[in-house]
Amino acid sequence: MVIASVRYEFRITDERLRKAIYNALVPEVLNPPSGCKAMIDEKGEVLVLNFSCSKVSDARALNNGLLSILSMLLKASKVVDK
Repeated sequence: MVIASVRYEFRITDERLRKAIYNALVPEVLNPPSGCKAMIDEKGEVLVLNFSCSKVSDARALNNGLLSILSMLLKASKVVDK
């Protein structure tokens, strides 16, 4: 039974950054916590991230992990671009 379901769409115009984020998130998506299902897709300039979990705590953990990776890469890209 799905308790929590989340969908994010991120528009990232920089192709290199988009590919880096996609590649960094794939391992997390392929190995979600038990009771969770996750998917990532690239549609043009948009990364689509979906996940659902049978426990709220698992959904929160997966959400925090995925957003932490995204945040780190976005911050790193700003430092490199300077």
